[in-house]
Amino acid sequence: QIDGGGGTTNSITGPNTTNTWNIATTTSGTVESASSPGPTSYVNIHILNGGSGNDTFNLAPNTVPPKVSAGAGVNVLNFDPGWMVAVTINLNDVTGFQTINATAGPDNTLIGNNSANTWLITADDSGTLVNTTYPFATPFTFTHFPNVTGGTKDDIFIFDNAFQLTGLVGING
Repeated sequence: QIDGGGGTTNSITGPNTTNTWNIATTTSGTVESASSPGPTSYVNIHILNGGSGNDTFNLAPNTVPPKVSAGAGVNVLNFDPGWMVAVTINLNDVTGFQTINATAGPDNTLIGNNSANTWLITADDSGTLVNTTYPFATPFTFTHFPNVTGGTKDDIFIFDNAFQLTGLVGING
């Protein structure tokens, strides 16, 4: 077990292989690497950093997400089934993901990073965010976010066909 002790800036970085992170609380969980014999638990850790491989982060129901930098690779953040409360994900604090899958139902909010963004709404409460710096120039997909808010730069919102966001569109730039 890794114990970060006191403080609020304790961090761990996963191995440079495929990893599965199971986030139990804001500061505890497990990480299991494809190259290790089993999961390693951690407590009192406030910042999670993925390695250079593909990382999947699974967030336990009703948990405030820690600060996460997924690193290189193809990275996914999943909200485990059973999620009952709305969550706000700020892409300035949670970086490096190509996909974030929330659960349907809660009034979730996704806040874009502070770059010029193009939001393509390709299904109800779901779509693709395209920019040049999140943190790589790749499209980012999201599901089950009825509320989206742009970052501090210019944002463009494009709605494909009759798809909609069932919540609010916020603009900061």
